[in-house]
Amino acid sequence: MERMNCHKYISCSAPICPLDEESIKNSLWFVNEEICVKSDVPLWVKIQRRIARKMKGMDHFAVGYFKVKMLESNPKVSTRLKGIILGRGQSSKRIEVENAWLEKHKSREKKQLTEEQRTILVERMKNAREKKKMNSCLNGRSRM
Repeated sequence: MERMNCHKYISCSAPICPLDEESIKNSLWFVNEEICVKSDVPLWVKIQRRIARKMKGMDHFAVGYFKVKMLESNPKVSTRLKGIILGRGQSSKRIEVENAWLEKHKSREKKQLTEEQRTILVERMKNAREKKKMNSCLNGRSRM
């Protein structure tokens, strides 16, 4: 992405910007902070948005901070996901703690299904939908 492509580059208050190499390398992001609003963004920004949605209203100090490296590892996003929380005097351990976090949240690869596995799952979902529809009809709560 080029800076010219973003009309908000000058006024944006997101601490990590996909257009700014320096912020990508060094900045920390807390869940209560701004996120890039461009539509054409890297995966780590999309993960940032997911985390912000899940953690909305939570104490950002209790959740901790995230760096781009951490977001790029594609962690499983849930309300139990925690970033890094460093207490006073622990800044010397920052790299060690970040590496431990990355090891714990190794990149999740998307599971590739064979055509046979996919067919079985599709059939299972169809059956589940039919069963749910039948149960709702039997209970007098038909959908319209």
